[in-house]
Parts: sequence; structure tokens; C-alpha cells
Amino acid sequence: MVKVRQSHELSEHELDIAEWSDHILSLANASDESKEELLRAVEVAQKVEHEPGNSLTGWGTGHSSLHAGLEMAEILADLQLDTETLIAAVLYRSVREGKLDHEEAKEQFGEDIAKLIDGVARMAAISGSSNQTSENVLCHKIKQIRNGILMLSL
Repeated sequence: MVKVRQSHELSEHELDIAEWSDHILSLANASDESKEELLRAVEVAQKVEHEPGNSLTGWGTGHSSLHAGLEMAEILADLQLDTETLIAAVLYRSVREGKLDHEEAKEQFGEDIAKLIDGVARMAAISGSSNQTSENVLCHKIKQIRNGILMLSL
């Protein structure tokens, strides 16, 4: 069965971080201490989102690295993953977009969360390179077909 999630199509100024965080925490089966760490991660991601010089990178209206992090954390919380995974999800886009330094995330949230962020970044790089490879293969096949059609027309 497919479950439809609530849409969060809001501008950054309309985004109710507290409500969304509460929703994620209600899904997560975590200790009070773990919940505080998750809220701290949301606060850090929110803070770096608004620092001067940090611009949105291609998200479009109503989406940002913070928004993406909360979306990922919500999905993972619904899957009952641990709090460290949720924290890494909240911080990942901020780190990937250079808004939060990887070492700073490691210092503030620990080695395990930094490794999770790094692992997701590696998977994204692999995914991106395989997409590029697929595009190259498709372009090559199209050229072969075009060349074949040109040969037949001679």
C-alpha cells in the first residue's frame, strides 16, 4: 500500500519549522536526549540557510537545503530509522551545498553522523556519474541509429 505524505509547498518564510520538527519527532521513536539533538540539528541547518553569501542552489520556489533536509528526515522517521540517521538527513544538504562545513558538522554532532553524511554524498556522486554514463550510452546509441539510417539512404 502506498502512503501519501503531507505536502510542504511553502516559501521559506512560511515554513513552520517547529511544527514540522514536532511531526518528525512524533514519528521517531527516540529518547528525549536524541530528540534534543535532532532539534539542535534543525536549528543549525536553519541558521546556515540564512547566513550571508549562502544562496539557494536550484531548488525552486518554496524549497531550500533546509526544506530538503526536513523532507528526508520525515521520510526516514516514517521508516523508523534511528535519530542519528535523521540528524544526518537534516544536515546533509547544508553540507553538500557548502553552507555547513563537514568538519563543523563532525565537531558538533560526532563522527557517526559525519560518516553518514559522507556516505550519502558518495552515493549521490555515484548516482550522478551513473546518470551521466547512461546519458552517454543513450547519445551513442542514437548516433549509431542515425548513422545506420544515413547509410541505408545512400
